[in-house]
Amino acid sequence: MSEHRNPWTTLSSRPIYENPWLRVTEDEVLTPGGARGTYGVVRHPAPGCCILPLDEAGYTWIVGQHRYAIGRYTWELPAGLMGAGETPLAGAQRELAEETGLAARNWHPIQHLAPVNSMTNLESFSYVAWGLTAGTPHPDAGEELALRRIAFAEALGMVLSGAMPSAISVATVLQAHVLALRGQLPPEVTPALRAGQ
Repeated sequence: MSEHRNPWTTLSSRPIYENPWLRVTEDEVLTPGGARGTYGVVRHPAPGCCILPLDEAGYTWIVGQHRYAIGRYTWELPAGLMGAGETPLAGAQRELAEETGLAARNWHPIQHLAPVNSMTNLESFSYVAWGLTAGTPHPDAGEELALRRIAFAEALGMVLSGAMPSAISVATVLQAHVLALRGQLPPEVTPALRAGQ
């Protein structure tokens, strides 16, 4: 069986709920085994992005906010959904500016991720950004964000201890660290990202 052949058959799709950020559908399907079934899918209108900004001293910025869905406060990397018609890089640049006030001269893509591919079509693109210029954050009206500047080694420690639970943040921090250890990132950022090895 080819891994590229789709063994699922969609018989019908019914919208259940929709808002500007997501749409929930209930699909009647034939499963790969040929049985009839129901599959709920959360569909997002655009991919997401996640940014690991690094300054010359090897520090990064994390964003704190109370996450309504899990009912607790979390720290994570700057991230968000792309706007209509935005490229992944343009979306990442906008999100970094909105959440931290930072602009970056250099951007390096490190990951294309499908964080919960069993129930949503959401994909996310991650970047390391450096050559930073400070500015004023301007988060969305519905957001209440806090900012912290921490050493990359501390961010890595937060990921490994579970103190940074966002899946996209975890994947971005670990991917950047591993790529740096393998010598697969630009030399300007490699020393900071090797911290904590």
